[in-house]
Order: sequence, then structure tokens, then C-alpha cells
Amino acid sequence: MKVEGKKHPYELKLYSPDDPDFTEHHRFKYPYDKKKDGGEDEILVVTALGYLCLVEKGNRPIFTGEILTDQFEFPLSYLKWFIAVLTRFQLLPAQGGYPAGQFSDSLQLDEENWLYVQRGQSYPLDGRFGYRLENRQRHSYINQYARQEIYITDEYLFDHGLMEALTRIQQMYEDGEL
Repeated sequence: MKVEGKKHPYELKLYSPDDPDFTEHHRFKYPYDKKKDGGEDEILVVTALGYLCLVEKGNRPIFTGEILTDQFEFPLSYLKWFIAVLTRFQLLPAQGGYPAGQFSDSLQLDEENWLYVQRGQSYPLDGRFGYRLENRQRHSYINQYARQEIYITDEYLFDHGLMEALTRIQQMYEDGEL
């Protein structure tokens, strides 16, 4: 979808709580904020116009006075594959997991979306394990020269309910509710 004023054609539109196209399914506070003053960033799981959006919503202004919001998006038709990738990384090779030494997977079903998932550690997050997700065909809403990406820790998935939310959304999609 083309967004007016944007130079790149493959973008949805940035999340807004007032936009009726967006449906919020899950939300949690960013758990790694050292300040813990109630101004922690939030992670939101929303759907809009046939897409799943993982939204990083800031709650404190940066040096310019702006409050930043960024999102990682992909079509709901990719969600089943994405959940399978996350599940497969949790298994041993003998259980159907990825072969030893494989730390990434990708899928491109159309010109607008090329998803890349990499298992590893995030050094800015004190080495926590998780997944770097990237849509290699879509640009960041914060930096037009960067691709859309988000890092999801295992804690997000299993302690903050993200995997459950993704599974519920997938079921709603399969049932024709989204």
C-alpha cells in the first residue's frame, strides 16, 4: 500500500490508537527499561488491513521532543509460517527442529514482503536470546534508509504472552474473522 508522502511503495500506515483500521490484540510494557517510572515503551500486537503489526510505541520524548513509534509488519498469510519457524527453533534436530548450526530462515511469497528470522543473542539487551525479525522489502517508519525490523526476546514470547497472542490471531485468521 502506498502512503502519501513516502518514497517507498510497500508500506501500510503507522499505527494510531484512533484509527479504526487497527485492532489491538495484545500489549505489554517493554521489560528492559531501567527507569521503571511508568514511562516505559510498550509493545503492541495489532492487525490492520490484512497485516500483523508489531508496534514499538515510545512513551518518553527523545532529544527532539518527539515520541517515536515504529512498527514491523507482514501479511497475516505469513503468520502460520512465522509461528512454525519460532516453534521449530525450540526443537532439537531429531525432533524436527532446524539442523545444528542453522540460525535463520526466510520466506518471500510476493514482491512486497520478504521475511527474515534470525535466532541469536541481542547484545544491547544484555545478551538475551530471541529473534531478530526483518521485512527486507519494507522500510522503517523512523528511518527510511533502514528496513523494518524488531528484536523479540524469548521473554516476550513466553513470559509476556506474545506467542499466545500470535496463535490466537492465526486461529482468528484461519476462521475468517480477520
